[in-house]
Amino acid sequence: VAARLHAAVGGRLAIAVAHLAPATVVRWGREGSEFEAEPVGRLAGVHVLAVAGVGAPDAFAEQLRAAGAEVTLARYPDHHAYDARDVTALADQARSVDRVVTTLKDAVKLGPRWPVRARALWYVTQRVTLEAGASAVVDVLEAVAAAARTGAPRASHRTVPESAARGRHA
Repeated sequence: VAARLHAAVGGRLAIAVAHLAPATVVRWGREGSEFEAEPVGRLAGVHVLAVAGVGAPDAFAEQLRAAGAEVTLARYPDHHAYDARDVTALADQARSVDRVVTTLKDAVKLGPRWPVRARALWYVTQRVTLEAGASAVVDVLEAVAAAARTGAPRASHRTVPESAARGRHA
């Protein structure tokens, strides 16, 4: 993938390829409760209700299956604003599974509304793995850090030439 992208932009831009992989499952804690985290592999053989209001809910469910979980997916639209009815329905569904697991993005919406007496809500942390271009990422991060230390102005965004975005050379 990195080689194709590099060729598509004529070698003018550094290319990095990364993927996300589940790292841990963390129990959503209420104030004063004890923090609890486990490796995602602990989901092996566990029946989970996977709650996903993200762009690719099936990909989230597949990550859990790859960790060995038996998954029932509660799919919601991306950026879903969970209401009381949603929370009640999910807490009811939770009675038939071993665990309720969601994305961090959804946990911050569900956690504060999650019923105290319901099965605990867990969320998955993701680890970024660079497959190619790690040195390019390090170079960019070092440049950003140096600019922050010196107070140098930063661009608000960076654009790719339209021809490069279409895969043509200028």
